[in-house]
Amino acid sequence: MSITIEVKGLDQVVDRLNRFTDNSGGGFREDILKLIGNQVRDQTVARIAATGLDPSGKPWAPLSPQTVARKRHGSRTMIDTGRLMSSVAMDVVGDEARISIPVPYAAHHQSGTSKMPQRQLVGLEGQQLQEVVETINNFVTDLFGG
Repeated sequence: MSITIEVKGLDQVVDRLNRFTDNSGGGFREDILKLIGNQVRDQTVARIAATGLDPSGKPWAPLSPQTVARKRHGSRTMIDTGRLMSSVAMDVVGDEARISIPVPYAAHHQSGTSKMPQRQLVGLEGQQLQEVVETINNFVTDLFGG
């Protein structure tokens, strides 16, 4: 299961940055995508660990009584062994930062099934999106010594 983060307008930002710096090789694109991707990965792990909320801020559907009975004592929704959380990964591929959770059951939670409600894990909305925009702004400001 993975999502792709596409930054619209990135080409224009990188072109402008390259005009004002010595970085004609285009390294800013990968720098920005790594910065954004790592931030979204970290936000995702922190949100899963601490909140029980989907990316839009809505609480996940409660666990069924059967699941509660089967889970380890004290474990929370989406946290039982820690395998899902520890597998959240980020990779830059071309012009995209990709966030993936390569465990077989992650896609079932992300989209839901006929027997399991959706508990979206990965996405970029609200406060998290604002933090990414702020990170990009800070990157550009720092680049020009501002």
